[in-house]
Amino acid sequence: MSRRVAVVLLCEDKQHLVFFERVLKNLRYVRKIRTFVAPSGEGSAEQYVRRQYPDQVQGIRRSHYACCLVVATDADRYTMQQRLAQLEASLVESGKPQRSKDDPIAIFIPKWQIETWIRYLLSSDPVSEDEPLPRLSGPGKECHPAADRFAEHVIHKSIPDGCPPSLTIGLRDEAPRIPETSD
Repeated sequence: MSRRVAVVLLCEDKQHLVFFERVLKNLRYVRKIRTFVAPSGEGSAEQYVRRQYPDQVQGIRRSHYACCLVVATDADRYTMQQRLAQLEASLVESGKPQRSKDDPIAIFIPKWQIETWIRYLLSSDPVSEDEPLPRLSGPGKECHPAADRFAEHVIHKSIPDGCPPSLTIGLRDEAPRIPETSD
């Protein structure tokens, strides 16, 4: 018998929240979403995610239920690998083991910001990850069609042609860490 999965969503800002909540709601195997978003205007959003990450990882590892941690943080001026290394270092500094291949922890790291993924998913036109794009006017429903497309790619385990590298990594390497069902 399969059960639906509870997800903890840890993210930098409202745009991440709106995008990934929509993605997760499209995944029929997600039953509940608990969110943690960096407080607006209270310091670095990336730092908030990095500081919260060890506690959220520990909570997922201790849970007796089918659950998963989804993290959304922008690479900004760093590479995705550098941002991921910063998160892993926060685990080591807090005395917790690093993320293993079996941990149900998906870390999505758009290069610069989530708007890069949104723009690509809405148009399928090439998008440069070399510099940031203008922010969307507000974290609203305008990103829902992009989130719906992202969810379709997760469900069908597909990667569109011409996909930006950070989105390819998110779909190929991180999305499969969200467990579809649990016995």
